[in-house]
Amino acid sequence: MEYIVKTENLVFEYKIQVQTEGEEATTETEAALNGVDIAVKKGEFVAVLGHNGSGKSTLAKHINCLLSPTAGTMWVKGISVADEERIWDIRSSVGMVFQNPDNQIIATIVEEDVAFGAENLGVPPAEIRKRVDEALASVGMAQYAENPPHFLSGGQKQRVAIAGILAMRPDIIVLDEPTAMLDPIGRREVMNVVKKLNREEGITIIFITHFMDEAAQAERIIVMEEGKIAMEGTPGEVFAQIAPLKAIGLDVPQVAEIAAGLREAGINLPQGLLTVDALVEEICRLR
Repeated sequence: MEYIVKTENLVFEYKIQVQTEGEEATTETEAALNGVDIAVKKGEFVAVLGHNGSGKSTLAKHINCLLSPTAGTMWVKGISVADEERIWDIRSSVGMVFQNPDNQIIATIVEEDVAFGAENLGVPPAEIRKRVDEALASVGMAQYAENPPHFLSGGQKQRVAIAGILAMRPDIIVLDEPTAMLDPIGRREVMNVVKKLNREEGITIIFITHFMDEAAQAERIIVMEEGKIAMEGTPGEVFAQIAPLKAIGLDVPQVAEIAAGLREAGINLPQGLLTVDALVEEICRLR
């Protein structure tokens, strides 16, 4: 089995100052990651869920070596993140897309922004031109190549940010809540692009989100709680655990909850129903 991202007992600790009234401040250590073991296959689409403070964004920042583990090991494409001589190899293989696209767009013209990352990698100009055109076409933004980014919608800006990553030709794209600031249309645009890149171009996707309907579109879900892996499995397997998910402050897709309620009422429905179409189809079969 070829794993493109793998961790063993990954730990990341940070120090905080604690001030008690009438006493001197003391330094305490807290673990944002506490013994995390994950394995992501090449070409897989994995969603990571967890409430704020669960450790999911900290995990994401380790994949691109923005953070270094306190203990344990992480490998990206078989390279240990502890190997300082290979950090550039890892960073050039992993693209990061963050929550606010305005924080990633720096140029005044769309195609110039998309070219920025490839230029930093030292890609020849003719190849950059080709990559920019291909990347914009992949995200459906070719017609906006010469437009100023500030005239675009939130979803369009995020697609431009993804195009900039694509122009760098990464093997892995890590998206850290990329739809959190978007409206439903923008969210749908970004999800369509992400699924297309995974399905048609074989790019490994690690997608951090707090939207359950987005996570349901992944091949596999990892749920984090207090810096640890709380559960893991296919969307059907994970969202069948309604009570445990709610116990750690997470919801489930509305369709999964409706289906569970119908099963409790005695209606014979299978597990793993996550879309309206699937639920309607199963109900129609009962006639």
